[in-house]
Amino acid sequence: MKRLTFYNYLKKQKNRDDPVGDLAADVLADKSFPKNVSCRTELLEYLNNTGACYEALTAAKEAFTEYKLTTC
Repeated sequence: MKRLTFYNYLKKQKNRDDPVGDLAADVLADKSFPKNVSCRTELLEYLNNTGACYEALTAAKEAFTEYKLTTC
């Protein structure tokens, strides 16, 4: 069975009315977002390099934790 990628996990979160939903909308609008992100460090590095705000980084940490809990 093919494992759900973090990017595809975020696609399913885009309608949430919380910071994770906001992050999902931003990521889906970002054409250069790496769709194969496989670890939290890689995700945060990308967001830091693109100038993401504190709130986006916090939402990313929460989203990645939720992703790991639902896919492991």
